[in-house]
Amino acid sequence: MDTTNNSEDYTLTCADCGASDPGWASLNHCVLICSECCFVHRNLGRHISQIRSLTGGIWHTNQLKLINYLYKNGSNNIWEHSLIDSHSGRVKKKPVSNDPIIPKKEAFINDKYVRLLYAIRPAKDEFTVDDLDRCGVIGNASDLIILSDRLLALGASPDFVDQGNTPLHIAAKNGQDLQVELLWIYGADFSCKNSCGQTPAEVAKKEGHLELSERIIELSFEVSDHFSLFLCGRKPSHKDNQHFLIPDLVDPFISERMHNLRKQVHLISDLLFERLVQDVYDEVDRREIELQWSALNNSQIRMHKHVAIFLPPNPQLSATRNQMRQKLAKFSSSDFFYLVIDLLKEIRRRYFGIQIPVEDVKNNEFCLDDEQLDGVYSDNRGKLCLSESSNENRSQNHKTLHSEQEQHFYSLDNYLELKEKLRDTNEKLERMEMSNSEILGTLKQMQRALERLEYDQTNIRQEMNEKLLKQYNQYRSASPSQDTYPSTKISGRHSSTNNTTNNLIPAAIPSIPLHSAHSSSSMKIQNNLLGHEERLNSFAGSSKIDGGTNSFNNNEKKHSLGIFPDNLILETELLTSAIKALLADLQPNIEINSRETNAMYHADTINHHIIRILNVIPDSYIRIESIQQCAFKMEAAMKQLSKKCISRPLNIDEACQAAYDVAKAAKELLVIVHKQAEKNVEI
Repeated sequence: MDTTNNSEDYTLTCADCGASDPGWASLNHCVLICSECCFVHRNLGRHISQIRSLTGGIWHTNQLKLINYLYKNGSNNIWEHSLIDSHSGRVKKKPVSNDPIIPKKEAFINDKYVRLLYAIRPAKDEFTVDDLDRCGVIGNASDLIILSDRLLALGASPDFVDQGNTPLHIAAKNGQDLQVELLWIYGADFSCKNSCGQTPAEVAKKEGHLELSERIIELSFEVSDHFSLFLCGRKPSHKDNQHFLIPDLVDPFISERMHNLRKQVHLISDLLFERLVQDVYDEVDRREIELQWSALNNSQIRMHKHVAIFLPPNPQLSATRNQMRQKLAKFSSSDFFYLVIDLLKEIRRRYFGIQIPVEDVKNNEFCLDDEQLDGVYSDNRGKLCLSESSNENRSQNHKTLHSEQEQHFYSLDNYLELKEKLRDTNEKLERMEMSNSEILGTLKQMQRALERLEYDQTNIRQEMNEKLLKQYNQYRSASPSQDTYPSTKISGRHSSTNNTTNNLIPAAIPSIPLHSAHSSSSMKIQNNLLGHEERLNSFAGSSKIDGGTNSFNNNEKKHSLGIFPDNLILETELLTSAIKALLADLQPNIEINSRETNAMYHADTINHHIIRILNVIPDSYIRIESIQQCAFKMEAAMKQLSKKCISRPLNIDEACQAAYDVAKAAKELLVIVHKQAEKNVEI
């Protein structure tokens, strides 16, 4: 029995803001709400909150009794469980009645029902899904409606089969009318059969619960009854086996083509037909709530402009289906009535298994206009375009035809899904192309920056080379010339140069410590350096002895020789100092096993001194074959030294040996020149 609730005045408050005298209910949450909060619930969509007016809606007695009973016994605590402190009993802050709807109440309601931030949750590893399902069956058997509500909210299945019976069969057997209403709210299957092949209605009738059996039958036809109530304001009498009430409306202005199009609902597969019925049912519910809202004069809230005029999007459905659902709001009242009537007729045909009339069976090919997939507010309503094909194979049986039709419509559904995926893929490709363009632009900028760095590096290297060359030239120009040492007494000048050489040698060659940790190769190179140093000292000493004892101790020979060969001795000593400097630079690199030295600089200095030695020898001496051979030998040794100093990696041992060869050649040249000078003096 359906009644309109006008009599009872409940001293209850809104579940969301605490306002007094709530006028609306959310069926699937079993809570009562005020008009302001109902405004937010309308925009959530029926898949989140199924609202109905307490005074303007049509209620069954058991339904209204269930909602009031659960709400009075704390059904709202299921959705606000975490807001209550279990220790102190204090409630955390939530909106109050005088708070603004937007954004405070709207944000709280979204968190509460959409995100379920405050809802009760099972403890970790405490219950499994099977445990919850079994507890739900136990709650049904014990008629603990509050426990059943809590378990179903936690995720227990309303269709769980235990010992061949579902919770609905148990409730029907025990005559638990409120349990039946609760299971219907949570989507229980009223057509399922138990292990004995009985439906819940048959079980209730068998146990003598006739009213409950009739109520179960009514709930089984809830969709078609709701359509009939929307069309003609009353429901069919299931007691008299009248399960469908369909008004017969005739539109004299309907075209033959539209009449044929309306008949194509016969060709829709069961899956697509079920989806279409669900969408139309939600649209019927939306239009009824809109009428109830207007009848209660809720325009005083001044938020009517913010209420969605179409079905809110359901994120669990595809974008194409959401667009089709929203386009139902564009149907006029008459067009929508005819659509509901056609669906009712098709529901009746499929329920009784009536075959499709042969004259209505045609092989049609559906083609969708692209405008149908435009925005929600498109001016052109998407329609199915039919192109007639030949009427062959009409004599085939109904089963074969039905299977062909199902295959045909499944391909249409797949086409819509594929078209949506294709659009998403194209959008992803466009984003990837934009990202690729940005990456290429960044790469070009980095390449230009690298070119600038290479150009700057080349300029810096060029400037450094110019500075080094300038320093070399300054060093060469600062070398002593013939005028540096004036012609004084040969004995005095000889002692001066001798002192200079003695000062250069210890300064240029520091002491070489020997460490036991060095490798055998390092010790060998150090010993070679020490040997080279001793030989260079012997070269310098022999030069001084030869020049001093044989030539320069005689005053007469001093005046006859003039500045040569004294300047040759000086240049030879400078050459010896340069070689010692090279060896001193190589010594620390031996200790640390390094190959980074100034060997090239020292080689250039040694070469400079060799050129000066050759320049101070008179031409008359150069023509002598023995002196000429020594000069060539010294030049060859110098070339070998330059080659060793330039090579990378630098071989320190070979560089030291090459320096020794240069010093040896210079000594031979000095000795031969002195002998030739003595011969010239005797003559």
